[in-house]
Amino acid sequence: MTHEPVPLDRAVKNLISESALVFDGLTRLSTSVQDAARAYRSALIKCVRDMDSGNDLSDVVKASVALLHLCEILYFSTASTLLPYAFGAWVQEHYGSLELEELDDAFLQLQSHVSLDTSDDDATYWPTIIQLVISGHGRKAWELLSRTTSTLHSKYAPSLASLRHLLVHMPTTASDASFNWTAWNDAILHLLQNDPLALSDAHIRLLLELLSGQHLDQHARSWHQQVVAKCLFEDPKAHLSAPTTGRRIVQRLEAAFPSTLPPFEQIVLLLLQYDLTSALEHIHGLSAGSTRFYSLL
Repeated sequence: MTHEPVPLDRAVKNLISESALVFDGLTRLSTSVQDAARAYRSALIKCVRDMDSGNDLSDVVKASVALLHLCEILYFSTASTLLPYAFGAWVQEHYGSLELEELDDAFLQLQSHVSLDTSDDDATYWPTIIQLVISGHGRKAWELLSRTTSTLHSKYAPSLASLRHLLVHMPTTASDASFNWTAWNDAILHLLQNDPLALSDAHIRLLLELLSGQHLDQHARSWHQQVVAKCLFEDPKAHLSAPTTGRRIVQRLEAAFPSTLPPFEQIVLLLLQYDLTSALEHIHGLSAGSTRFYSLL
């Protein structure tokens, strides 16, 4: 008895058509590899969005999007890109998007009603500020802080001005080689050691300690949030080679992960070590018994 092939999802059919155009451009040398990778990833993302709900191929396509995106960062980034910040952005996009949405909702709720009179009564106030800082959203953290520090202004005006500068100009996942990490970190350490507000206010001191890279494992709510925070707050070592920087990120990821790395994260580590051959072997092993995952990559 013969079995009729399962009909392809319309989104997958469109992906096949768009992919053919991308790879045709490569064979004709009318498209650069970098542009082709970006176009193919866009086609994959569109496929996920258009795919029928419950399609078991969805996770495969999402994994393919993430790995291709990481390869673009590792192999095609511009000279001004710093790998720790770019990898932090990658982690937030492919692991932490839901967390960031929830954090943004919490920020907007507090922004709409928080004031000097209500901040202490809102149990989410300081935890939200801490999460904003850990996630690299210093401007939003200061936006909430500035609403409740008016009584401190006359006595601690220089302290608050320094804190504002550190938060507004903290490294983010969009920072590049122009960011002066050493000067920023030195300013944090100076406040921790000498500033009267930092020495007297436990909340302010904790924020500065987090910015200096302390206590991240205690306040991060997930392993991937901890990895992002370490990428942001630790010295990016811009003078190091890409493979050396990749190995430093691997150490952070291995230290933050709560258990043995699953197969997908093992592939991520191999890519960070620029071991493309072993990464492809692991992808092939992950797709054993099915060519769908391997063929997409």
